Amino acid sequence: MKKKSDNIPAKEKKNHKRRYRTVINISERLATESFFLTRRTERKGYREIAYENQYGNALLQAPCFNISSCGKSTFEGGIFPYKKTNISNTNIWKFHYITEGEGLFSHDGKEYPLKKGDILLEPFTKDFTITVEKGGSMQRLFFDFTGGMAESFFLTQEITGYTPVILSQPDSGTLLPCFEELFALGKENPEDASFTASKIIYSFVIDLGRIRKHASKDIRYKLYSILEPLTFKKYDLDALADSVGMSRRTLNRFFLKYMGMTPVEYIRIQKINFAAHALKTTNVTISELARICAYSSQSFFTRDFHLVMKKSPTEYRQENGK
Repeated sequence: MKKKSDNIPAKEKKNHKRRYRTVINISERLATESFFLTRRTERKGYREIAYENQYGNALLQAPCFNISSCGKSTFEGGIFPYKKTNISNTNIWKFHYITEGEGLFSHDGKEYPLKKGDILLEPFTKDFTITVEKGGSMQRLFFDFTGGMAESFFLTQEITGYTPVILSQPDSGTLLPCFEELFALGKENPEDASFTASKIIYSFVIDLGRIRKHASKDIRYKLYSILEPLTFKKYDLDALADSVGMSRRTLNRFFLKYMGMTPVEYIRIQKINFAAHALKTTNVTISELARICAYSSQSFFTRDFHLVMKKSPTEYRQENGK
């Protein structure tokens, strides 16, 4: 019986064998090369080690989600701006897990406090800033990933990425460990890294979807949705507690457990964070700002501002204003 190669003209046999051998060599090389490239970044107040996917085609790497990078960072006393620069037309989703310290996540004129144990899904369409107080520090684990399935899944679960999703110390068996698993995966860099990462991320987004889908049944999310508008409204603690089926005392215990502060302190910080940003970026008067933040007098506003920022509104504007 003739071999298939016998049908190839003699003058082409040499080239045919070369092409075949080249394919085999590429195949072997892809199977043995490292999946992740290690990148270290160090500049004033910022240190990071990241493991970045060195290949570009997600469909050839993993069945579901394609990891872009993972790593850990340390921020020390400063302002750290980030510009959104997607490397392709596919949205890149970034999750942060705060492992130590605290800071502020800012975008669209709003500031969101972050502390140890929080998980943040940043808006993929927005620039943002992370701020850490002078003398303070914050550490995070993070991972980025892409995949069309993520977008359709997040949209159906109302996790769009257009506004920040912040989970305050979520009680979940898979959300927190996955960050450490992905970081360890980048560090160890096994041959099946892409598939292992895809499975870890799949477990993560399924659990995230479950939490968000049932957010209305979780007292934390219901409370946060009620509290945000109070930046610009007067409030009554008894009415607030009643709206979520708690007594005032239980509400205080709840906040101390999950936020490390009382409801009054939480709302005060929320109002003053908004006011501080307005003082830095606008020319609104202090008296008008007190009215916008629903204070009955400028003196009460000034008192609360000093409690949070350790300086008066006037001093703050002089040091940070336009």
